[in-house]
This record gives sequence, structure tokens and C-alpha cells, in this order.
Amino acid sequence: MRYSQMLSLVKETKLSPERAAPYFGLSGMTLRRWQEKPLRGELPEPYASACAKAVHTLVAEGVLSPDSTVVGEILSESGQTLQKSVEKTLGLAPNFLAEAANNSDVLETGLSRIGSDAGKRGAVERQEKRIFSFASWGKGWKRCISRLMDVIRSPQLTLTDKLVAYGALFYLITPFDLIPDTIPGIGYLDDFAILSLALLYYERRFRKKKMVGVWKEEDN
Repeated sequence: MRYSQMLSLVKETKLSPERAAPYFGLSGMTLRRWQEKPLRGELPEPYASACAKAVHTLVAEGVLSPDSTVVGEILSESGQTLQKSVEKTLGLAPNFLAEAANNSDVLETGLSRIGSDAGKRGAVERQEKRIFSFASWGKGWKRCISRLMDVIRSPQLTLTDKLVAYGALFYLITPFDLIPDTIPGIGYLDDFAILSLALLYYERRFRKKKMVGVWKEEDN
């Protein structure tokens, strides 16, 4: 991995050196110096590893596009693909969906792990408009998205209570999917399944105790 690739990546984030630097294991001063006087050649190994990790995080948080040329180059050079990055970035095993459908503890653990990351919660909050755009895909989509958004907005629920909702909504917007979104016809089946399972989780576990007043309208 070369210095020029890392600097191109930083440029694509549109973040200030001070905001971008921590993703790459650098100080803002060091990154700013590299931008002003670009170095040539290969990045030292510690920086190269940090850069590869930063790609996963920044793409998952919606800061970088998975279609970026430099993102693809770095993932390829580090031996990673977007699909392989699901487990690395989200902590979800390939069989997560099948297990979660039959075990609410698996669902809660997996999605809470995602939702416990402040950066991923921030991505959900920043991309609210995009999330609601999926509601136009049908009544089922609208119901899941609206109610899970109600969960994360509710002042009656604790942050711990909201983690599953954050995790499910982040899964919807991240390109790291168990079934890649780019596959025609089936690319979003896993997204809808996870949204539905997350909503069912709240209906079963919290509805009677805590959801009164969170969801103001009952289903017909």
C-alpha cells in the first residue's frame, strides 16, 4: 500500500486532517504534514494495516463509497473483499441470519454488537433520510423502518434497549451484507429479514413493559 493511496483515501472522506487522522492511527499534525509534502513509496506496515482497517470502518459508516477505485485497490491488496468484510466489520458469521431467525439471543447479541459502536449509531442518525427512502418499497418496509426509528428516538427507552434497532438500521445502510445489495432481485432480502426480526424482537420482549407510548398506533 502506497502513501499516495492513503492520501487519496483521506481526500475522498472530505474530513479534516484532525477528524480523519484517528481512523488511520495518526495525529492530525502528521496527516496534515503528509498532505502538504506527500511522501513516495510504500507505507510502513503498521500504517498499511491501520489504513486497511480504516477502509472497512469508513465504508461501513457511509463516509466512503464501496464503489471507490482506491477503496477497491486497498481491499484487494490487503486480501479483503466487501463480502468477506461482513464478519470483520459487523461481527456477523455467514450463518447469522439462519440462526437469528430461530434464536432471539443470537439476534440480540449480533445486532447489539453493531449498535454499541458509536460511529455506527452516528451513521444511522446522519442517514435518516436515506433510511426512510426504503419505506417506499412497501408496507412491510415502512412498518419496520418507522417503528425501529421510533425505538431509537424514544426518550422512554435506554440506550441498551435501542441497540438492536440501531444494529438493524445500520445493517440496512451498510454495503457489508450477508447477501450483497448489488445482486438483482435478492440483494435486499437479508436487509428486510433483519429489519423484520428486529421488530419482532421488540414486539415480543418489550411491548408490554416499555413500548406503550413509543408506538402510538396499533396495526390493523
